Parts: sequence; structure tokens; C-alpha cells
Amino acid sequence: MPDLWRVRADLHTLRLACTDVSRCITMPAMLLKIKLRKLNIILLSLSLSLSSVVVAQDAGVQPVLIGTWEGELVRGRDNMTLAFTFEQNQGIYTAAITSSALGIFGMPVETISVDRLKLNIKIPRLDLEFYGTLRLSADGTRIERIDGDYYQSSEMVPVVLKSVAKPSF
Repeated sequence: MPDLWRVRADLHTLRLACTDVSRCITMPAMLLKIKLRKLNIILLSLSLSLSSVVVAQDAGVQPVLIGTWEGELVRGRDNMTLAFTFEQNQGIYTAAITSSALGIFGMPVETISVDRLKLNIKIPRLDLEFYGTLRLSADGTRIERIDGDYYQSSEMVPVVLKSVAKPSF
């Protein structure tokens, strides 16, 4: 806005100082073109810098989900440990589920999708689904935990998965 005010003030000054009618018409128009050109350059550079910030946030480095993530699965009075082990090959995730209480050791996950901070896992033969949200560190460089919902046979159980070196069972 200050540039627009300066354009108005400059035009007003030129009108007052101008003696030749033809100069009065051409000088303000030239000045206005110059000021508008400067304003366009300022707006363009501001727009480009803001769009690069948005692109940087959207295309920011996606933290890697590789490794084992484990959490307590509480179903009624039963506490069970559940673990997912993720690997990535050429940008495609694969996973396996392990739970000694359920008698599952390294069963491959049939469907896995990671979309930004959303994780979806489906194992139809177990009637099992897991929908989670990746919770990042304050600086956004690593995943601290996965907050999710474990569905099996029409039962939903909230689960928090944390990174571990290897399953504890």
C-alpha cells in the first residue's frame, strides 16, 4: 500500500509543478507506468516467495516409516502387544504384523497406504484394519508415534504405536 500512496503523492506534485499541458499529461502517465511496473515486480516476487514456502511445506521431506512400531492392544481385560514392521523398496512400503497373543508372527500385510500423515493397513484374511495418523517431532523430521484405531471383527480398539528396535515379544 505505501507504494500506491507514493504514486498518488507523486502525481499530485507533478500536476502542481507542471506548466506545459502536454507534459502534464505524459509525465504522470510515465510515472504511473514506472510505479506500477515496480509494484508488479514486488508483488510477483512476494507471490513467488510465498508459493515456494507452500511448496516446501507440501513437498517437505516425508519422514521414513521404516522399522518396527509396537503398541499395547487392550481388548476387554486382555492386554496384547501388537507390532508392525515396515520396509520400503523403491518408494513402495511393505509391512508385516506380529502379535504373540494372536499367534501371528511376521504375517505380510496385504494392503498398505501412506498418504502424507495417514497410514492405512488392511489384512482381509484376518478381518483386520488399522487406520493411523503419523505424529511428527516438533521439527517434522521424524515420526515419534502412530496414533491409530485397530479394527477386527467389528470391534475398534485405539492403539498408540512407538518405534522399537525389535518387537519385545
